[in-house]
This record gives sequence, structure tokens and C-alpha cells, in this order.
Amino acid sequence: MKTFPDAISALRRQPDQCIATCWNQHPASISLGIPHYQANLSRHYQVPASQFDRFAHFGLVVLFDKHTELALHGADMQLPAEAHQLMAEFGPVLLKNAFLPGAIESVGHRNRFPHLNFHRDRNENQPTPYSLFYRNPFDETQKHPRTASTLFVSNQHARKELEVAGQGIPETTDLSHSFLFNEVHNAALISNYLGKLILEQPWNLAEGMGEICLQDNRQLLHASYYRNASQDGYRIGVRYLA
Repeated sequence: MKTFPDAISALRRQPDQCIATCWNQHPASISLGIPHYQANLSRHYQVPASQFDRFAHFGLVVLFDKHTELALHGADMQLPAEAHQLMAEFGPVLLKNAFLPGAIESVGHRNRFPHLNFHRDRNENQPTPYSLFYRNPFDETQKHPRTASTLFVSNQHARKELEVAGQGIPETTDLSHSFLFNEVHNAALISNYLGKLILEQPWNLAEGMGEICLQDNRQLLHASYYRNASQDGYRIGVRYLA
């Protein structure tokens, strides 16, 4: 089994692989949510890959072998440096089959976003630019698989999609709220975008399995996605970290 740094290095060389490793001594496997993200965007929009230079691959998925407690922050709301580094390289970090300690499991609030309303929670001037989303496996509601998912796109992708849709905005304009892909039919969105150009966190592990998602609001937009408009899902846990 590879050490975590060695597993990340192996993933860079073999982005389509799943690598066995340990996260803080907890056995897990890591994979990429969207390998070849930069190349996929370049091919889809028929533009040079240099327009999407922020993430070569998008989303790091860490699946723990056993249900694992992760003390990702304390009262200071500070993430470890390793989490910062992973988000800087891969964007969203999805931690599956994991839960937070009881002392911090209820920190923050719960929210449910409108369908395909891409936005960010924080801006560059706020001291807590990172968001942690949490499905609490011990909560009577959240222990069940959710019917709504969370979608993630990079800022560079969002700007290109707005440009293609005739809504291009200058680089200096804030990307605080954007309804993206809302003209795309569900079937086309699922087959052509999700898993190729858009990272989906479906929150659909089995009952009682915790899920955590970390993201840097300065680099990404996120939205809720309701495959069935009549089922918008329960509110997901949200907190802001440094």
C-alpha cells in the first residue's frame, strides 16, 4: 500500500486508476472525479487547453475502507495544510464513508440551494474561504441517501459556458450567481456533462454512511441538481473554514 504522497504522485501519472493508500493512518482508495478535465473542456469547447489551466484533473475522491472519523477542524475552524494543498491541485475533495467527531458535527448550518443556481458561498476578502458540506450519518434525516446532488464547476469553465451562451462577462466581474446549463435537457446534461465536464457529488452512499465535501470558493462554483423536480432533497450541512 502506498503512502498518501506516493499515491497522489501515482494518480498524477495514472489519472484513470484507483490507488490504495492511507489518509492519516486510515486505509482508503483515491481516484479522480474527472480525470483529464482540462483536455475534456478543451475538446468540448474547441479552444486551446491553455484557457483551462487551473485544473488538469478535477475532484479528488477518497473512499475509506471502513466508516472513519475525521477531525478536519477544531474550534478555530482551521483546515489542515494538506487539505488546502489538495484543493489547490484538484478542486473539490470528496471524502466518502467518513464522519465528523461529535464535538463539531453540528457546527454551522444546513442549506438547500435552488436547482442549477451556480454560486459561491464566500469571497476572496473573507477569512474563511473554504466550504465543508456534510451528510451526517447519525442524523435521522441525513443518514438516508439524498435525492438531490451537488454539482461543481471551475470558474474558468463557468466563464466559458456563459460566453458560449451569449452571456460572457469580463474577468473582473464577480461570478457570484450564474444559472448555467439550465437550457440543457436532463438527458443531455447527464450524458454529456456530468462526470466529463461537471463534477457531481450525489450524496447517495448507503444509509448510515457519512460523506464530506471540501471546496475552495475562490476557484469554484457549486449548485444543487434535482434530477426529479418533485424531490429536492433534505438540507445538507454547511460550514465555512479557514
